[in-house]
Amino acid sequence: MDRASQVVIIAFLIGITLSFSVARRSERVEKIYGGLSARIFHHLAIIGYVSVLPAAFFGSLLVGPFKFGIPFAFVCLFVSFLCFGLYGLVERPARIGVIIEDRGWTEEDARTSGL
Repeated sequence: MDRASQVVIIAFLIGITLSFSVARRSERVEKIYGGLSARIFHHLAIIGYVSVLPAAFFGSLLVGPFKFGIPFAFVCLFVSFLCFGLYGLVERPARIGVIIEDRGWTEEDARTSGL
């Protein structure tokens, strides 16, 4: 197995591992209405987005920054944006008619923010 393959495996293992907590936190902030396909695209987009930093770091360290690290990070970012776009195509029709409450910045938010 060459080093580029190792970088791909490492980046996606880190991305998959971290994506579960990021997806859970994202869904706590804003509910997904598009069903299973929206959840799948959302999760794939998060995996791609979380994999950008490990791809750049380990790709630069093991293979070379301009030879594999940075181009692979851009590929992960492109896949993430593509999946977020597909998520938006599925999620948008499901949100028509849903009233999303925007409560703004409250006094309680100000007290608990730590600012």
